Amino acid sequence: MTMQERRQEIVTFDFETYYDARYSLTNYSYTEYIYSEHFKVHGAAAKVGSSPAVWLSADEIPAFLEQHAADTFVFHNASFDAAILSLHYGFMPRRVIDTRLLAAILVGWHTKLNLAILAVYFDCPLRKGQALVDSKGVRVLGDIEGLEERIAAYSCTDVEITYWILTHMLENAATHYGVSADVVKKEMQAMDLTIRLIKPHSAWQESLHIDRALLEQSVEQEKADEGHKIRQMAARYQYPEAEFIKMLRSRKLFPVFMERLGIHLPQKVSKTTGKLTYALGKNDTALLALREQLAGTDAGQIFDLREEVGSTIKRTRSERILAMARADDTHNTHNTHNTHNTHNTHNTHDTHDTNDAATILPVPVFLNYAGAQKTLRWSGGNKVNMQNLPRGSVLRSALVPPPGHKMVVCDYSSIEARVLAWLAHDEDLLAVFRNGEDVYVNFGQRVWPATMLDGAEEPEDSPAYKAFKKRRFVAKTCVLGLGYGASWPVLETVLRTGSMGASVIIDEETARGIGVERAYVLENLRAMKERYKKDTENGAGRWEALVAPLRRDASLLWHYGACMRLVEIYRGERWAVTAFWQAMEPRRLMTHPDVGHITGTFTDTAPMAAPMAMQLTLPGGPPLVFPQIKVKRRGADFVRAGVPMSTYGAKLVENVTQAVARNLLRDAWIAAHQARLHVAMTVHDEIVCIEREEDADQAAEMLTQIMSTPPAWAVGLPVDAEASVVDCYAQK
Repeated sequence: MTMQERRQEIVTFDFETYYDARYSLTNYSYTEYIYSEHFKVHGAAAKVGSSPAVWLSADEIPAFLEQHAADTFVFHNASFDAAILSLHYGFMPRRVIDTRLLAAILVGWHTKLNLAILAVYFDCPLRKGQALVDSKGVRVLGDIEGLEERIAAYSCTDVEITYWILTHMLENAATHYGVSADVVKKEMQAMDLTIRLIKPHSAWQESLHIDRALLEQSVEQEKADEGHKIRQMAARYQYPEAEFIKMLRSRKLFPVFMERLGIHLPQKVSKTTGKLTYALGKNDTALLALREQLAGTDAGQIFDLREEVGSTIKRTRSERILAMARADDTHNTHNTHNTHNTHNTHNTHDTHDTNDAATILPVPVFLNYAGAQKTLRWSGGNKVNMQNLPRGSVLRSALVPPPGHKMVVCDYSSIEARVLAWLAHDEDLLAVFRNGEDVYVNFGQRVWPATMLDGAEEPEDSPAYKAFKKRRFVAKTCVLGLGYGASWPVLETVLRTGSMGASVIIDEETARGIGVERAYVLENLRAMKERYKKDTENGAGRWEALVAPLRRDASLLWHYGACMRLVEIYRGERWAVTAFWQAMEPRRLMTHPDVGHITGTFTDTAPMAAPMAMQLTLPGGPPLVFPQIKVKRRGADFVRAGVPMSTYGAKLVENVTQAVARNLLRDAWIAAHQARLHVAMTVHDEIVCIEREEDADQAAEMLTQIMSTPPAWAVGLPVDAEASVVDCYAQK
């Protein structure tokens, strides 16, 4: 019987590999672990269909994979097991299912959703064993009598549990968990597409590549710059270099060091422990205020260096991606029927001028499906977050297509603002989008009805045009930032610090032009002070953070006043959105569960929900679940994955808006795949494809059409998208 004639099977599969105290997934990313010289496959358990699980030795695995190349493989944590198949064996199953991720879709991130916990919660008759710890540090299982047999039994039990959980979830998805068969099908398709981004060598032609030379240069420069600053500052304060770095990164040692300089760091109550802790987060307002006070001083420079050393996002990502690319180029797989040739010298890359195509290397892409627990959006995987690459960064420039190909990048236009208007039934705003108007200019005209468009037709380098662009940017910040209930202190900080792209200080003339008077500002400040007084734990710090910039620059009073007025205007114009916030308050959902496209239900029978869970049913996708919820007069407390959290109406609006936007992207990704486009990566509201040069323009048209067409479940949602064909990700 040929492979084509054989009935397709479901193969439940689980690898067992060598690990020790230092060499483990706690310390290594998946690729670092798999490409390490320490990597060794002990064997794997496999269950074909409903037949009993069997143990495969390492030598038996390649033949088994070849025999089951056309089958669906089921894993619990496919990112790891499928990565071994792809990167070590050069094999990718016809289809991949991950029971851990399916559980996240059906019951939410109540816990870490590991196999042991799910076996208990789903009342599986089997329980996960403990034998794995016996293999820690053992390279040859046969060296210890009976160990291989115990590990084989342990692994076979794991796949039996995995298969049982899969069957249970599929049988009960609609009736017990409220997720329709259509949604489950789409989620499993998206899950499969996500895992398949970890491409084996045989699929390199349409995969994401890296310009190795560019990243190598970047890493070395970053190291040199950082090293010079560290040495200089360590010498100034008479620290050994290594100890100085340790101090900067430590949440315990750094406050002590700063106190020696006479700087007392602000504190806050930890949401996790309920105890006082230092407010050292990059977005803590009290810390931002302190840093503003210290700007230009030695202490301010120390803060800057701590941020650079402690938040090594660029360096860490660059080095990890380089390691992935190097290993992918040199690693010898066990695959005997697929070949990979990265040394294609017949094509050249348009932007990255090089005669050595070997510097353009394929990189596997890891995304955590449903990794954002609040919204089920994708997040960065393999300890390399591709979801937040800074614009203008070398990392973006280093992401390229392979020779002879182009990168097609298509992103939704103002997707969250569109989804919010649709969910809130804001017909005025929906009309703006449907008419193709500039939504930011539209809001700007509500703020500056007579002057918003002044200078819009002037040359781009003229003062009048720059003034117009400034007004439009302020309006854009309001449209994108105020829809989720942000207050005026948040708006003024965003504008003043430039966290959305540009720093804007609104002057007195502009503020007076929208009705701001000094008395109005002072009255609002007094009201905010009284509000902060009610917060006995953090109120004093919050007030200090608010007024510290004013003490340094009194003219900011008008900037504050303008932000107060902008919030008032937004909430007055977007009354449907503010009504949506109120309708989504948990206490109101208990008595009025239907909120247009959203339905809120409370239950004490959902799995892993004690004593009560809130479930928000969304258009086109799985529900959002808030376990162990305690509803208050305003807002609610709940526990997710063991961590106490809180929410309220406007925050829930943000969650559901982003979740629905995620559902749109999921459907677009599936449609792009069905149209035979080669999706290489997704980032929040955009899809990145790798296509042959001669096909790129047509692919851009197809992808734009797909993403500009709302799915059947989103009738009336005015989506729009725009695609570009580029030679590196930085050009999009």
